[in-house]
Amino acid sequence: MLHILMSDFTGKSAHVLEEEAIKKASELDIEPILFPENGIHPEFHMELADRQLRLKKDSLIVTHSENLLLRVLRRIERKEILPTNISLLILTPYVNNKDKGFAYWKNLEITEEGEFIDFIPGGFFEQAYNESSDLNHIDSLNE
Repeated sequence: MLHILMSDFTGKSAHVLEEEAIKKASELDIEPILFPENGIHPEFHMELADRQLRLKKDSLIVTHSENLLLRVLRRIERKEILPTNISLLILTPYVNNKDKGFAYWKNLEITEEGEFIDFIPGGFFEQAYNESSDLNHIDSLNE
């Protein structure tokens, strides 16, 4: 199974996610791959996803890479892997229940068509969409 860990935090999210992911990896007895997108070209994010899927063994990637996640969703949509082979966990802050701690892991389910059943946190995918929409708007003004 490929475990993909992301967060619904802003600001200090990277270090919070890293600390919690290391705990989760320890529970699963897996060595985590931490933020592989740092310092590599986005094309290689997708290659990393494919490589981990081909391994056919448990692995855990801690990431904010939309490209990596999109590649996994694409492989599901093309029926190359099953959504049950993917565990997508989002570290989500507690809003009103500080008694339980500051955050919890929320499992996001994926359909056999490679789409999310659950709401994906803000900041993923929408920013790229907004940026490209803005660019298209600027291009139309320049015509």
